[in-house]
Amino acid sequence: MLDILINKTFAYLKKAYIQGAKFAISGLLSVLVDYAVYISLTRLTEYFTHHLVQANMISFCFGLITSYLMNKYWTFNDGHNGHSLKQIIKYFIIIFIGSFVLAQSVFYILVHQIEIYDLIAKLIGIFIGFLWNFNISRKHVWN
Repeated sequence: MLDILINKTFAYLKKAYIQGAKFAISGLLSVLVDYAVYISLTRLTEYFTHHLVQANMISFCFGLITSYLMNKYWTFNDGHNGHSLKQIIKYFIIIFIGSFVLAQSVFYILVHQIEIYDLIAKLIGIFIGFLWNFNISRKHVWN
């Protein structure tokens, strides 16, 4: 009886670890897309040089799409279920809260209140959003 409990617990932790690693890799790719778009906008255009928060919102959307596709088809291997509207809405709400509200708030505070360099502030916000996103989306989107 104890052996079964230990084996099930170990299997659960192993699966969670593998998913966590894949989620991190997917997140890293999404962050790279996000950063590439952000840097392109803020360093190559006059308008977004003076509108960093707007540039951050746009680059976030590109990262979000990358994240959804990577997590659906690779991290949680859910590609066989198609794209259900309910799942997409749940994912975007969770990511919106974690990566947009939390990360954007941290970004804004760090850049405009504490005056931290924007690329470092963006990274800190992304990390906080990552912690939220993995834990909540794993439980509520990709069961």
